[in-house]
Amino acid sequence: MMVERLLAMPGVGPAAKTSGGGTPLHIAALNGHANIVKLLLSRSDVDPNSKTDRGDTPFYCASSAGHEGIVKLFLNLDNFDPNIANNHGRTALSFAADCGHIEIVVVMLLLERGDSEINARDLSGATPLELAVQYGHIGIVGLLKAAQTQHSGSAGAEPSTSVGY
Repeated sequence: MMVERLLAMPGVGPAAKTSGGGTPLHIAALNGHANIVKLLLSRSDVDPNSKTDRGDTPFYCASSAGHEGIVKLFLNLDNFDPNIANNHGRTALSFAADCGHIEIVVVMLLLERGDSEINARDLSGATPLELAVQYGHIGIVGLLKAAQTQHSGSAGAEPSTSVGY
């Protein structure tokens, strides 16, 4: 495969970075290249939690672009944190809710491993639910409200801030 040959070249390996700090995994995830993402994630020298200069992870890139298959690949990893926030305090879930990628929100909620922070606030103080409300993504609002209700019995769960929406 051409990608494997490129990754073996000096200076082009999986740790190579763009001027913005993106790795080959970031680029493949953002552009929807599931086979390349799968190849890269199978390597021990690839960090699925790596960040760009803006703090975006490859998972964040896939989520923001609406690449459901790639999101599933990440969620099935053991050495991966879905709650890493970027430099603006935004998680992949908050960005997917903001952008209206309902299929990504569904996958994140259905495949969550019990560690999804559905009430995480970004630097402006907004939760994924509040972002979905703000941008009129009614289907996502319903999903997130249901998830909050389901998680409300968890220790330390934050009460819903969606009353009145």
